[in-house]
Amino acid sequence: MIAPFIAVHPFPRGDLAIVALAAMSIAGCSSQPVEPRAETPARANSPRATTSKSVNPQLAIPVASGTYRCDENARVDVTPDARDATRIDVGWQGQRYTLTRHDSYSGLPRYEDSVSKLVWVVLPWKGLLLDGRSGQPLANECKPG
Repeated sequence: MIAPFIAVHPFPRGDLAIVALAAMSIAGCSSQPVEPRAETPARANSPRATTSKSVNPQLAIPVASGTYRCDENARVDVTPDARDATRIDVGWQGQRYTLTRHDSYSGLPRYEDSVSKLVWVVLPWKGLLLDGRSGQPLANECKPG
């Protein structure tokens, strides 16, 4: 099978050896897919907490209570609900909204209000208020205090 190939495309002996080595290397790269491992359950004191609906673990980042100062002199007042850990009250432009935590792909805390469509995302270093309809930030770089 190699002879017709050599007759049509003559290679010096060194080049033929390189081609043969490359072919064997490529053949050696093929493998069977690896079976995914089951996730180990999160510990009670771990910063990751899982919810029943979530495929990805949800991070248990605490929401700071109080006034967040944001870019462009914006201000967002955030108060966690004392009776329900999945809810926060948000004050924005003179109105109060109750937002409920929803699972996010990244695992970061994401609170949404189904009526106003406001979204509050908690990052370890800042908060972010979004218009849930357009995805545009309403208040960015929000820091407590």
